[in-house]
Amino acid sequence: MMAVYTNPICPKCGKSHFGIREIDVQDANFRHFAIICTSCGCIVSTETMQDDDRQAKLESALNNISNQLKGIVSALQRHGIY
Repeated sequence: MMAVYTNPICPKCGKSHFGIREIDVQDANFRHFAIICTSCGCIVSTETMQDDDRQAKLESALNNISNQLKGIVSALQRHGIY
């Protein structure tokens, strides 16, 4: 079976020159990108990628909070409060 390849074309201007631009999505856990036509600026597709750096920072922050809560519970238990 033979593979058939076609060149994508912009639905707005009909040209086939594309670029990629990151889109800022507030509070997103993933990075978002737009595939854009470099001739007219039309967004023809979007892609997402996991932001491993952001995920690692969130996990670290959650671990810190967890450790602080454990310390608070331990202190309360030592004083017979919890």
